[in-house]
Amino acid sequence: MPPEHHDRLPEDLGGVTTERHTHANYGLRSSLATIIPATAAPYGHMLAIWSCGAVLLRSHGTPSFGDTLLFVAGAIAGFNLLGLLAIGVLGHARPIDRRQDRVLAGVLDWVALGAVVAAVAAMSAIPGWLLWLLGPFAATVLYLVIASVQLAFLSVRPERNPDDEPTEPKQTCAEAPSTRCTEVAGPASGSRE
Repeated sequence: MPPEHHDRLPEDLGGVTTERHTHANYGLRSSLATIIPATAAPYGHMLAIWSCGAVLLRSHGTPSFGDTLLFVAGAIAGFNLLGLLAIGVLGHARPIDRRQDRVLAGVLDWVALGAVVAAVAAMSAIPGWLLWLLGPFAATVLYLVIASVQLAFLSVRPERNPDDEPTEPKQTCAEAPSTRCTEVAGPASGSRE
């Protein structure tokens, strides 16, 4: 019987697996390890914008349709400003791609979000429509800059070397005859039951 796609592992993971072992690797913990780093910054930015809106609602009441458009324009303008800076206006920069650093930066969001709420609350004395533009602009810029500083600070930590961690010995199909076993040997792989 040919092995199913989910039974194969790349050679860098040992090239040998059992169906039970494979499914355990792709469970809830693996799913969270994928989703949390990917959503850390968008989640924090959503909280910054929502908090900004809550402060403005408290100080200025329900916005008109025009005020709502200004709110959106302010948030977009703040994002666009930082986006232009990030993509090369100031030179080439390589993104930080260590998942654990992105998660830890997200854990520290209380710093960035506290600054956003304090700044927008301090700005709430600005009368009329102008605050509906400046509030979300400031919230977006402050959150993204502070979150970026936190990530930059965390990324200077030395990366853990997985070779330093204890690992389980790799099993071959011959050593695990009682389980369904697949050895990866390139594009075509064999199966033993």
